[in-house]
Order: sequence, then C-alpha cells, then structure tokens
Amino acid sequence: MWYAAVVDAALEGILDSGILPDGEPMREWVLGNLEDNLFTMAPNLADEAAFLGHGLDYIRHDDPALAIYTFYSVHASHMSRQTFTTFEHRSWGAGRVWDLAPWPFGYYTRMLADMLAYDEGDEIVYCRATPRAWLDPGKGIHIAGLQTRFGPTSFTLEATADKVVGFIDVPTRYAPSLAKLKLRVNGKVASVKLNGEPADIDQATGTVVLPKAGSRITVEATLVR
Repeated sequence: MWYAAVVDAALEGILDSGILPDGEPMREWVLGNLEDNLFTMAPNLADEAAFLGHGLDYIRHDDPALAIYTFYSVHASHMSRQTFTTFEHRSWGAGRVWDLAPWPFGYYTRMLADMLAYDEGDEIVYCRATPRAWLDPGKGIHIAGLQTRFGPTSFTLEATADKVVGFIDVPTRYAPSLAKLKLRVNGKVASVKLNGEPADIDQATGTVVLPKAGSRITVEATLVR
C-alpha cells in the first residue's frame, strides 16, 4: 500500500498543486520525505517523468539548480532516443513500459515550459530556470509560439563573449501585470538595455522587469565573463 499512498496519490500531487506556499513547514516535510525516503527506496522515481511534481515545485520556489538537475536526469533515464519522447517506467531499469504515455510527456513539457517562461498568477518570468550554459558564447535560446496562460509567446536570446542580445514577444491575448527576464549566464550581467533604454537589474539574480508598452521588447545585456 505504500506505493499507492505515497507515489500515485499524495506527495507529488501536493507539490504539483502549489497549495503549500514557500516557507510552509508541510511543504518542506513533503519534499524532504520524497528526497530522503521514497527516492532512496525507488531511485528511478526521482527521474521519472510521470512523477515530476517535485521538479515543478523546484521551479515554483525558484530553485533552478535542482530543477535543472531533475530535468537532465529525466533526459538520461526516461527519454526515448528514437522518438525523443518520454515513457513511463515501471520495470526498475529492466525495460521500457508504456511508450508515448500522455502523463509523463505532459509533466515533461510542463517542466520545460516553466523553465523557459514561468507563468503563475498575473506574472510571467522568462528563463526562470534555464541552464547557464545555454547562454555561453556562440549559443542561444530560440522559442517560437510557446503557450502560456496569457497566450503564445516567442523569444530569442543569442550570446557572444560579452553580450546577450535578442527580443521577447510578451503575450498580448491576456497581458500579464508583470513580466520579467532572468539572465542566467556564466559570468555577471553588468548592464541591460530594454528597447534601447537602460534598465535596472537585480544583480543577485540577474533579473530585470520588462516594460509594459508594446508586445516586442528588444534586449541587450553587457556581460563580464
């Protein structure tokens, strides 16, 4: 009964629902119980796409390091190399079961979408949990038509040795009351211009608040690698 009570029913779903706010002792207990007890008994469940409530919780509570670790673990253990889709794992490493199952793919796509454009309440945060290496020199992030609760959004960020440049199309179907960009890079963001105008940046997190006027916002960030 421990499996049905702990895995299929309660703990991951509690974290996924977001009903336990940050700082709530019960949230820390639920997450700690998963990490310290369940995942030691069934290690593959930590990296199973069908149970990514804890991964979504890492993003919701702005813990990108653990979110990225979980995301790449799913790639390694629960992603088909032939179809690039997730599968549900019930065989303890002996084989693949339920290829193309909708629930693991749904969790996986939700987690990737939240890493790229996290939307909750009336706020959207771009690149909330993207790996820093994605904006190393010569690399970039290119997203087209990503669905959010505010409507589709697109953005492009391209990195050189000392800059990140690009644009963000903030959703206009239902305009968010607050939009932010979190520039996660290997190095320090020295300054940012949005639509050609200097913008204030939170140096601790690399976060800037995007202007509300207009749907397309140009981004130019100067870096110190």
